[in-house]
Amino acid sequence: MRKMLPTSSYLEHACRGIHDLMSCYDLKPEELAAGNLAGYSQPETGLTAYDCLALGEFSVQKRKDDLAEAWYNLSLNRFENKFDKYRVHKAWALLLAKNKQFTEAFHHFENKPEEIVASNEVIHFEEELATKQNCTAVVQKPSRLQCRYNSSTTPFTRIAPLKMEELSLDPYMVVFHDVVYDTEIDGMLNSSNFGLSLTDSGQKSEVRTSKDSYIVDAKSLNERVTDMTGFSMEMSDPFSLINYGLGGHYMLHYDFHEYTNTTRPKQGDRIATVLFYLGEVDSGGATIFPKINIAVTPKKGSAVFWYNLHNSGAMNLKSLHSACPVISGSKYVLTKWINELPQMFVTPCMKDSNLHLPQKE
Repeated sequence: MRKMLPTSSYLEHACRGIHDLMSCYDLKPEELAAGNLAGYSQPETGLTAYDCLALGEFSVQKRKDDLAEAWYNLSLNRFENKFDKYRVHKAWALLLAKNKQFTEAFHHFENKPEEIVASNEVIHFEEELATKQNCTAVVQKPSRLQCRYNSSTTPFTRIAPLKMEELSLDPYMVVFHDVVYDTEIDGMLNSSNFGLSLTDSGQKSEVRTSKDSYIVDAKSLNERVTDMTGFSMEMSDPFSLINYGLGGHYMLHYDFHEYTNTTRPKQGDRIATVLFYLGEVDSGGATIFPKINIAVTPKKGSAVFWYNLHNSGAMNLKSLHSACPVISGSKYVLTKWINELPQMFVTPCMKDSNLHLPQKE
């Protein structure tokens, strides 16, 4: 029977034929869909929702974007099932995103039923849209948080307290001011060899546009991070020096690895992150946390510190963050990811009522 069934080429030929009819007789999608053919009304020849969707996808291939949107709109009005409707919303949103109409595309993505698992393509565009929206938003800091001198983390901070500004309690997040010196910054920038950001497989990253380098010999900086956080630096990643040039950015992401139950007890996950800002940025380049409505503007010598995990060890999904594109200037940051395993006797335990169970998507 398969040989007797129509193939995709039949559908393409039919779409091309309808497209040629529209061009020759100046027909509108609304007329064809209703069965009105050049002055003759034949409702029985009207098009179904699937027909309109197929013609919309064909129009996208032919780069007739306005025509594609008209077909998508007709298809959307004819479908009744929410899953079929989302199929149209998804196709329409990808078309809009391709044309940089991010706000309109985001509205279509919002119609995804909870039962549907988003594809990698959709996730990529959703993250790009969310990054754009949050990078251009105006953020107001909560009034209940405060600034103070931290003099209790380690014995050294009693004689050299650190300027600390609270940003969030969940996840816990603070900014330390004047914690890296100009001489240290000049030394790191002058002695580093930057390379393009790569994925674990050695390929160029599609979600991060920056140049990286590593600072291995950084005993004094490690000690300073301990003074800031109270954490041990054992087993932690080396300092990562990152440069974002014009348009440089990092899409929405988490810093934790979310290892399996067999890997995590051996390697440990990233309990917290410290991000040093090594210079000012003329415009753009903020670090945003969209789920808690926080944006941190780069300030030379400052560092933002936040937790990636709950006290129970579960992943804190509110730690989702992104580096907004640099509009003018150049952005240099120094990142330290802190391993959880050496903190076994450092991190305070919470009462059972406050523990967060492992979260499932």
